Amino acid sequence: MDFNFFGRKTHIKIEYVIIGAVMLSVAAIITGYKLITRDQGIIIEAGPDGWEEIGEGGNGDAEDAGKKDEIKVYVVGCVNKPGVVTLNRGQIIEDAIIAAGGATGEADIENINLAFSLNYNLMLKIRAKGEGSYLNGGFSAGVGALIVQDSGGAVVEEPSEIGRININSATVKELDTLPGIGEATATDIVIYREQHGAFDKIEDIMNVPGIKAAKFEAIKEYIVAE
Repeated sequence: MDFNFFGRKTHIKIEYVIIGAVMLSVAAIITGYKLITRDQGIIIEAGPDGWEEIGEGGNGDAEDAGKKDEIKVYVVGCVNKPGVVTLNRGQIIEDAIIAAGGATGEADIENINLAFSLNYNLMLKIRAKGEGSYLNGGFSAGVGALIVQDSGGAVVEEPSEIGRININSATVKELDTLPGIGEATATDIVIYREQHGAFDKIEDIMNVPGIKAAKFEAIKEYIVAE
């Protein structure tokens, strides 16, 4: 095939013309496909049965699935930082305790099944040594821990099992039944009371060495100052 370029006659084989046309067509198709799909962010990932498409727009689907696997655990009792912690479904009691700042020295760790799996929103109370003998129920993870969950998913625990203790007249043995209050701390309460007089209000118990805000939060529903 002959072509005229700027007055000069050039001969090009028909095979080259066909190859060039095909290459231009392929390049146009590829360019068009990239323009159409450039914002979709399709991700292909290897799964157990081979390669599979897991979604568009980055890893949004994977993140949503991860959030569905999260649970909330309200950790109270003998831990350093009582409060609500976020775990993945299937994590164990030990993970919840660590997330709540770790157990205090009064925690009955030896009587807790630390490998107990947590799969729902619930309340986890870490008991003090000896406390398990005063309360009933919730011993699936050992007498050192109480797991509470009602049918609606909310978590509650009533103090009626041990009643309200008058911190102005209670004995060491009675104070020892309070959540997170071992015999040593109970003795400190009695000594402080003898040296400084009666407590005017329950918050005054935080003046006792060793009783800070976190421990007060764990016992305030169980005490009165009368």
